[in-house]
Amino acid sequence: NAAWSHCGSSSCVIITNPKGFRTQSRFHIHYRHQSGYGKSLKSKMEHKMCHEGGWQHGGFPCGGKAKYFSGHVAPMSAAMSAGGIHGAGVSIWPQACGGGGTILLVTYHCSIEHSIAVIPPKHR
Repeated sequence: NAAWSHCGSSSCVIITNPKGFRTQSRFHIHYRHQSGYGKSLKSKMEHKMCHEGGWQHGGFPCGGKAKYFSGHVAPMSAAMSAGGIHGAGVSIWPQACGGGGTILLVTYHCSIEHSIAVIPPKHR
């Protein structure tokens, strides 16, 4: 909720990296503005997700699965319904599908943070 309050716009992405791909050993959440690739990926997911139900896969980074949720969602609980999140990263894309909901992207065994988000110089 704290990350969402700082990054709830359509140009933001909220990111958790999978274990083994974190800059800190403990679980933590990043929120960033989307990079050009991040915007392109969100658009691709919206094209596929906004009118489809259930978890969709194919063509997403890191063998990922994505799902559209109407409104604000409890992301980690929702991500668990993808079939488990062990070794997974979760990206939360607010204000998706015309601002009406959220897309969750669950990715496995790699980090997409540096490709989907604008990383401030002090964090590179």
